[in-house]
Amino acid sequence: MKTYAPNYYGQFHCIADKCRHSCCVGWDVYIDSDTVRKYNGLTDKLGKRIRSCLTENDDGICFSMTEDGRCPFLNDKGLCEIIIEKGDEYISEICSEHPRFYNEFSHRIETGLGLSCEECARIILSQADKTFLGILSVDDEEEWEPFEIEKYALESRDRIFDILQNRDLSIEDRIGEVMRLFEMRESTPDINVIYKLLFPLERLDPSFDSTLEDLVLYGSLLPINELEIPFEKLILYFIYRHCYKAETETDFKAIVHFAFFGYYAVKGFCNAKIKKNGVCSFETLCDLARQYSAEIEYSEDNTSALIDYFYDLYPLE
Repeated sequence: MKTYAPNYYGQFHCIADKCRHSCCVGWDVYIDSDTVRKYNGLTDKLGKRIRSCLTENDDGICFSMTEDGRCPFLNDKGLCEIIIEKGDEYISEICSEHPRFYNEFSHRIETGLGLSCEECARIILSQADKTFLGILSVDDEEEWEPFEIEKYALESRDRIFDILQNRDLSIEDRIGEVMRLFEMRESTPDINVIYKLLFPLERLDPSFDSTLEDLVLYGSLLPINELEIPFEKLILYFIYRHCYKAETETDFKAIVHFAFFGYYAVKGFCNAKIKKNGVCSFETLCDLARQYSAEIEYSEDNTSALIDYFYDLYPLE
């Protein structure tokens, strides 16, 4: 079976202490069973400390976070004490794999970089070249024939990638062409619709409330020509990451709507910054995209709520 990845995938390296939004803060750090066995085998002072920080809940074994939501092994310099003392082989699978994601089809695996990581956001949105997939690895695992819906989703995604990367057209014209090709219902949201859909969702970081408040007060969907290529990359990312979920053609359409909605939401946030501060830099776009991804993509309930909303635009098959 082959594993595929976008052409920018290999550019990622954790920036560790330089990261302003550490994945070791505000997230539960779950420990896989193999790593737990390693920790139980440590006889030194660090091993005893690690075991004293382990707790178990309904989702598994994790570290007890500090009162301010930090991993207990994240030091004041933003570095992992376990890595410093024992090396990368002693961190859990979730720590070594994040911010990567893996989507499994019957005949292939696709991996990518998650937008909630600030360095991944910078990499994904800064690509000037067109996005394409390449073979990352090949293993001996049996490869099955793809299901019909998988063929449809992947072939349709390829067509969408071609359209969305046609820079002879504006982003809005590309979106319109995709919607006409797949006979999708016109659903360009206005600012109030974006707010009404996002506000009731589960909140992972309370600071997202201020982003939504700015959206209502200052946001618009005016074009931001200097950010067109980053916005192109943003839509491609959402479609690439989520199309594997499609079980019907209607599911696929809903996921494409979800991708377009993410673009409109982040563009609204950016225009709010322009209205409020006079400018929205590429760095600000990256941070707003990162924040949106963390709030939406890293909550299954939030992602499902939005995709279900767009699914309901279509009659039952």
